[in-house]
Amino acid sequence: MTSQLPPTEDDPYQIQSKFEILRVLRAIEKGGLLLHMEANQGNDRIVTTILDIDLDNNVVVIDTANKEEKTRNLLQSEHTHFETSVDKIKVTFQGPTPEVVSYEGQPALAIPIPESIRRLQRREFFRVNVPVSEPAMVILRLNNESKSFLLHDISGGDQWWRLVFGGRIANPGRGDRHA
Repeated sequence: MTSQLPPTEDDPYQIQSKFEILRVLRAIEKGGLLLHMEANQGNDRIVTTILDIDLDNNVVVIDTANKEEKTRNLLQSEHTHFETSVDKIKVTFQGPTPEVVSYEGQPALAIPIPESIRRLQRREFFRVNVPVSEPAMVILRLNNESKSFLLHDISGGDQWWRLVFGGRIANPGRGDRHA
């Protein structure tokens, strides 16, 4: 995570809209996603979660480290860096030194809601999972044989299928050949 370049004004992946920042943070919180936190120039790292987004105090509440010594080290850092993945898209943001707060009677850490977040989607097209409640089937036919497969995800980019039927390899859209 330390190799992360700081965001610039013309960064196409930087989100500065408060509404969109809160939407991404809520997705992390509601999904119970693991959040990699790094401090002290990469010397201290923990895996944590977002416990709450407190709009009244404009803070993100995160869980403490499982060891008190780690938490103390995090509290000595001037900057913190966070990284996770939301819907297979890398999300990063930065914060200042966290503060110790109480959340549901337990110690927790809080940082201000970030002013920007980076959603690093590098592809022109990205993959979307097919809902389990509405499964999609792919049926491939070659001569008198057919094979059915549940579709897991969909992409708007190039697709290439390769299935073996008996001794033949079927490449839809690219012709058949013997294996």
